[in-house]
Amino acid sequence: MEKDVTLLLAKALADRLGEDFTVFLTRTGDYSVDLSSRVSMANARKAALFVSLHTGGSRRSAVDGWSVYHDLRKTGIRDLSHADRSPFEWNRIQQRHIADAADLAATIARHLEAGAAGDAVDVMGAPLPLLSGANMPAVLVEAGHLTHPPSASKYGREEFIRTVAGDIAAGIAAFLKEKDNNR
Repeated sequence: MEKDVTLLLAKALADRLGEDFTVFLTRTGDYSVDLSSRVSMANARKAALFVSLHTGGSRRSAVDGWSVYHDLRKTGIRDLSHADRSPFEWNRIQQRHIADAADLAATIARHLEAGAAGDAVDVMGAPLPLLSGANMPAVLVEAGHLTHPPSASKYGREEFIRTVAGDIAAGIAAFLKEKDNNR
């Protein structure tokens, strides 16, 4: 099941990144954390990045593929001259991080292509509610499809999970290094 694979992947990623970075997992066991709580936890901890791990699925078992998504929303200025003076719009805060999130997504994708994915990894912008409230660069990694038997069998091997985690970790580290060098 996706929840089991992604938890194993998250723990392996945390182990890998924990050598050089402070890592916080929004879920450490077999329980559910709603989408808004995940982002709220990251915002409360003033995280440098938010990475959500997923695997895809399809009704057709032949469908497979890897993708890294970043938020993509049309920017616009609200007209505050009217009576609508609602509180800060958390669902639009990701807008100021879109360029960095796109760079993070592309960097992770390059490392996955050279490693576990072994093929092209799509980088796509999409208006994903999970990412929109993050006050830091945020991406969603979809690492293959568990409904694709060859992909599913790979996730049955701990070595493959460590490889995927290592590729994602390398992408994150490369992104952070590049950001640090550009300061």
